[in-house]
Amino acid sequence: MFNMSLSFVNGWAFDWRSALVGAGAAWMIALILYLRRASVAARLRQLWKPLARWQEQLRSSVAEKYLAALQQALRTTLFFEPADPAAIFVPPVLLAPPVLPTTLVEDVELTAQQPIAYEQLLAGHSRLLLTGDRGQGRTTALALLVWQVDRTTREPAAATPYTRFPLWIDLDQLLELPADEDPDPVEFLTELAVKFLPAARAKWLHKQLLNAPAVILIDNWGRVPGADRTTVAQLLIAAAQQLPESKWVVVTGQEGYAPLVEAGFVPIKVQPQLDQEALHTIYNGWATQLEHEETKLKEPFLSTLQRALESGDTLLDFNLRTILYLRTGLHPARLIAVQQALLEELLPTPGLKEAEHEIAPVAKRITFETLGELAWQLKTGERTRFSPVEIKELLETLLPPPAERTSQLEQATRKLLHAKSLLRWDKELVTFKHYIWEDFFTARRCSQQAELPPELLEHLQDPAWTFTEEYYLGLGEAPALVKAQLQVSLASDDQRALLTAARWAILAPPETQWRKVVMKVLAQTFTKSNISPADRMRLGHALALVAGEDARLFFLQTLRRHRAPDIRAAVLRGLGWTGTPKEMRILAGGLTAQDFATRESAVRALGDLATPGALRLLQEQLPLVDEKLMLILAETLAANQAGGGEILKRATQSEDLLTRRAAIHGLGKIREPWTREILEHAQREDPQWLVRSAAEAALSELEKNSTSSSATVPPPPKMDELPWLINWAAEQGLGVGIGEAAMQILLRILESGNPESQVLAAASLAQLGRREHLPALQELLTSPEEKVQAAVSYAIQQIEKRYAGLPPAE
Repeated sequence: MFNMSLSFVNGWAFDWRSALVGAGAAWMIALILYLRRASVAARLRQLWKPLARWQEQLRSSVAEKYLAALQQALRTTLFFEPADPAAIFVPPVLLAPPVLPTTLVEDVELTAQQPIAYEQLLAGHSRLLLTGDRGQGRTTALALLVWQVDRTTREPAAATPYTRFPLWIDLDQLLELPADEDPDPVEFLTELAVKFLPAARAKWLHKQLLNAPAVILIDNWGRVPGADRTTVAQLLIAAAQQLPESKWVVVTGQEGYAPLVEAGFVPIKVQPQLDQEALHTIYNGWATQLEHEETKLKEPFLSTLQRALESGDTLLDFNLRTILYLRTGLHPARLIAVQQALLEELLPTPGLKEAEHEIAPVAKRITFETLGELAWQLKTGERTRFSPVEIKELLETLLPPPAERTSQLEQATRKLLHAKSLLRWDKELVTFKHYIWEDFFTARRCSQQAELPPELLEHLQDPAWTFTEEYYLGLGEAPALVKAQLQVSLASDDQRALLTAARWAILAPPETQWRKVVMKVLAQTFTKSNISPADRMRLGHALALVAGEDARLFFLQTLRRHRAPDIRAAVLRGLGWTGTPKEMRILAGGLTAQDFATRESAVRALGDLATPGALRLLQEQLPLVDEKLMLILAETLAANQAGGGEILKRATQSEDLLTRRAAIHGLGKIREPWTREILEHAQREDPQWLVRSAAEAALSELEKNSTSSSATVPPPPKMDELPWLINWAAEQGLGVGIGEAAMQILLRILESGNPESQVLAAASLAQLGRREHLPALQELLTSPEEKVQAAVSYAIQQIEKRYAGLPPAE
């Protein structure tokens, strides 16, 4: 065969005629294709379409499955796993840091935060921190962003089911930092994301992050140990640099997020919108999802919710109350009773044969003890995780010895633990389905101890222990804990600590002995001369809630003993909260007081009293009071829509110009169709320009409230670009410089600037300052200028809050 091949090669010769013919044919084909290139290309595209469509469907199918799986996983993180989280969602008020002034002559509003509509959260700066207390809806607001970027229902024909690729990371699942000295930041993200959503593939997630704009949602920053936060922040920042088109939102508490602020994250305060409308939204949403026959919120449950609203219940508390009511019809006033009743509903006594009914309470007791020990070790940090095997071993230590136990007891106990109402069981990890159960069982365990556990005192001011302490106070006597809180208040004039003690007194059992001590301290502090008017009002309201009828007697006695206008103003408001029609004469007298604050309090107190006689008196006074108070009186009537709205409607027909204007102003506070009709008529038909202008302003305000604000979160200010700082430096013959050089100019202003520049420097450091800048600010706490003292105090508070719980820099 080899010889044959060789002979074939040796016999071959080039045929130039054939080559010429072939080349000509090739050129002819190429010319034809060129001349008909458009139709050929169209034909090729037509042939490619089915394959491209199949490829796109495959890609879209994977994305849709991922989005559906992520949304389902997020439902399980929310209390009671709502099928439609949007139905029960009350969008919070989001408050961005105040805008820094541009010139030295501007009046600085250090705490005038910018409201941002929830729908606009992702439209502004790309790195955000959602800060706030537990139970106020931070995680829910974060989770609903996944529904916000979901466009499957809006654009079903879109290439992807989301406007941004959503990635969820739960930092509570960060068991240890990467062992690699130089880990890949994006791989770090994907590994954490897979811990939350095991069905996702890390390589696929990695590819999506690199190829498309993403929204990266990070929960539980506060669960990262303080010593690790700088390292974790560096990994997140490095990932953000690799993914420049992505948006980042991190949920944190009120403290300990300085490493992220230093990297350009802007803290946004989450403030739940708790009002009558929110109560109806929560109720209607849950009623629909639980298929309850009554989907409208009515009495007497509405009254229970209103009292809870006054007492300071959180957004989570209202969801607890609503779910319990819809499932059982129960609506206890005390929060601990709500929790206990809901626990009984979710974890009923296991059904056993009649002869074995005595086993059931023993099984439940052992189950609760097991949950209490589990919760305690997690809460105190003794353990961070439990495996199913470890739970089994823990249960074994609490069950009677094998020789004394019955198989029925062991089976009943295990059945309760595996009921999946309170715990989430995975192959390698057991966790509470919601942190509220960890707090409840920690408190229950503490309440069964002979002495107060020292850990409660150690975490007295720790926001992460707020629910634990409230449940503990609700379960029984705790005089030592209350005493410690009152001592904090008295030692530092900390009104927050005293208001916390008042909240505890509201939550505690009726027969609690230490409630009288709290009432006494509240009353003593209320009459102090160095209390701000706002704090005095808050203390008076707390006293009214804690003491009831006793508070009314105290307010009457205080009115006789004190002549200071600010105390008398707060007392009148207190009588509105606690008084009876007997106090109408006193409140009517307040309307003629010399100082405006007392007259205003008398008006608002009559609105709080809300009796027919009080509303009638306000109606009579509307045309008689001064112009400024007239507007407040109209707002007070608007807040009492049942009777006040009709009074304002009649007042729009008054012959008095100022009365009509005030009535129009008040109606602008009532968001009802009939008020809009009256406002539009007044804007067109009223003969006086002042009334037409008021109607126009009211309609504009209604329009503003009914549509989402277009404001977005601005980026953090850059020190070397502040106009006022550049101008100040130029006046001194200096250059601002870049970065740290600009900061040195700012510190120089604190040392030698005039009061106006010092206030602006403090306002800037409130947002950009670091720990090392605290000494320079503290030097000005003794400044003779009150505005400087206020500015530096605010800046110090903000900086200390950011760095709380973090180790000092090396």
